[in-house]
Order: sequence, then structure tokens, then C-alpha cells
Amino acid sequence: MLGILDKARALRRVALFHGLLLPDLIALGRIAETKQLDPGNVIFREREKGTALYVVIEGSVEIFTESPSGEKTLAEIGADGCFGEAALVDDDPHSSSARVKEASTLLQIEKDTFRKLLKEHPDLVVELLRVLSRRLAEGRGEVMDEG
Repeated sequence: MLGILDKARALRRVALFHGLLLPDLIALGRIAETKQLDPGNVIFREREKGTALYVVIEGSVEIFTESPSGEKTLAEIGADGCFGEAALVDDDPHSSSARVKEASTLLQIEKDTFRKLLKEHPDLVVELLRVLSRRLAEGRGEVMDEG
């Protein structure tokens, strides 16, 4: 099991949380639950209500959609990657499913707990907005470079 400081260090390696200061990372580490999952374990299914953000500490997770013609893999998330982040800010159902590809250790941050943390730490909201704004600006640059 990971301690709070180990969780904070792991969260720091995730692009979504790169700009956060150690006290903010520790606050997130306190609410993050460690999950150890075996290959084939479905974390969530397409069209289910999103309830959490997941961070891959080790192993890998496959993000996929299902249709009458079969499954389509959209992404494979490895160590230091995250998925399900939209669940933290909206109540829409998942647009894809997530399944453990190889034995994995994940951090799970529940939406309700995360929102409570933001109310207790408003400075964390500002820092997360800065990080997201920076990521959006970088994304725009990539799109502009491609066009």
C-alpha cells in the first residue's frame, strides 16, 4: 500500500498535476485510494455514470468502445497516465470503457471527495485551472502546427 507522500510523488508525475505544489499534491494524496487490479478487470463501462479519476502507477489500462462490429481500442494508458478525469467536473456518462490490460496499481480519486477537497482548498482550484489552461494552450499550438 502506498503512503500519502508516495501518492503525492506519483501524482506529481501525471501531466494533469505537474504544476501543483507539494502541499496540494499531499492533499490529493490523502483522498486517493490505491487499487490493485488484475488483467481483464473492467474499471468502468461506456455509458455508466463517471464517478472518479484514475491514475496508473504501474501496469496498463486499455480504453475502448464497443459496437455491434466489435471492440475498438482508443488508447492504452501506462504508468503516470490518467483517465476518467471528465468525471471530476461533469455528470455525463463515460464515452468509453476501461479495462486492465496488465496487472496494475491505480490511484482512484472519487468525484465527491475531490469536490469537497476543492471547497476546503480553493487555492487548489486556481492551480488546477492554471495547469488546464496551459494544457489547452499547448494543445492549440499542436493543432495550429499541424494545420
